[in-house]
Amino acid sequence: MRNYRVDCVVSPANAFGLMDGGYDLAITQWFGKQLQQRVQAYILANYYGEQPVGTSFIIDAGRDGQTLIHTPTMRVPSKILDPAVIYQSMRTTLMVAMEGGVQSIVIPIFGGLTGGIDYKLAAQMMWLGYDQIMRPNTTIDWDVVWDSDDKWIDLGVKEE
Repeated sequence: MRNYRVDCVVSPANAFGLMDGGYDLAITQWFGKQLQQRVQAYILANYYGEQPVGTSFIIDAGRDGQTLIHTPTMRVPSKILDPAVIYQSMRTTLMVAMEGGVQSIVIPIFGGLTGGIDYKLAAQMMWLGYDQIMRPNTTIDWDVVWDSDDKWIDLGVKEE
C-alpha cells in the first residue's frame, strides 16, 4: 500500500471483529488499534454484537482517506466447512465496495489461511462471486438457477 493508491482494504476477520492475528493483525498494525475498536463498535451497533458470516460493511479506516470492508468468513477462528461462504463473502464484499464508490481494493484470499480452504478452490469460488457481480443475472427463473448450480457441480463443490 506504500507504492500503490489503495482506496479500500478487506478484512476477512471473524464475526466479532477481533483483528489480532494473521492478516488482520497486519491491517490493525498498519491502520492502528482504533480500527478494531471502530469495527467492533459497528458490529455492536448494527449486528447485536455478532456480524453474520459472509456479510460485509464498510467504514473509514482512519488513514489517508482509506476504507475497510469487514467481511467475516467464519464466526470464530476455525476451518471453513462450506466453500459457499467464500462465494458469498466475495459477492458481499464487491457489492459493498461498488455501493461505496471504491475504485481500488485489496482483497485477500478468503478462507485460505485459518479457514483451511484449498487455495485453488478458494480462488475458484472467489471468481464465481466476482463473475456473478460483474455479469449479474438479468432474469430469475429455474433455468438461471440450474445454470448457476452447474458451475458449482463442475468445481466439485456440490454433487449432482
